[in-house]
Amino acid sequence: MNYKATFEEKTDRELSQMLASVDDMNYDALKALYEVIKERKGHEYNKELFERLEKRLQGETDAIQSLKYLKNLGFELNDTGAELRLTRAKLARRVDVVALVVGFLMSLCLIGAITTWQGIFNGEVAFASIMVALILSVLGSIGLALLIRAVNRIMEYRGFELVRSGKNVTLRKTQDLATRKYDLTTDSLALLSQ
Repeated sequence: MNYKATFEEKTDRELSQMLASVDDMNYDALKALYEVIKERKGHEYNKELFERLEKRLQGETDAIQSLKYLKNLGFELNDTGAELRLTRAKLARRVDVVALVVGFLMSLCLIGAITTWQGIFNGEVAFASIMVALILSVLGSIGLALLIRAVNRIMEYRGFELVRSGKNVTLRKTQDLATRKYDLTTDSLALLSQ
């Protein structure tokens, strides 16, 4: 969502009201609101609320820069001072395995759905059997999607490790069922980001 364009369309009074609800905004919305208010001339906003916006934005920026949100994405960061190691969290791996099992069990509903649909097409048409077939089809489809995504995550992050030691960066990642290792330097990464 383009928050900045949305906030630019708002009146000064609406922006003043939005300042009161900065605790409910995400980082992108906070940043856009801050930029729009800074660009506006001729209107005085509540100084206390604006300072609260600045503090919240600074807090979110610090949390992002300190990589605090990596655990929400299923990663574990270990900083020993000399070495920085990023790996898949154990809880995230367990969740992937649970999703795999639940997805498999739910996808078994497709077998019941197929036999129920066969019965319906062979002349056993009843409201209850149509409802059962629909419910089993939906559950089986959800299970199949869950199973596929769980397998994808397990395969993608199997053996994943990112290690930075000084200026050296090592990435271990699974590709085509084989774990590959890439050795880079922070200088080469800086060139890639430009």
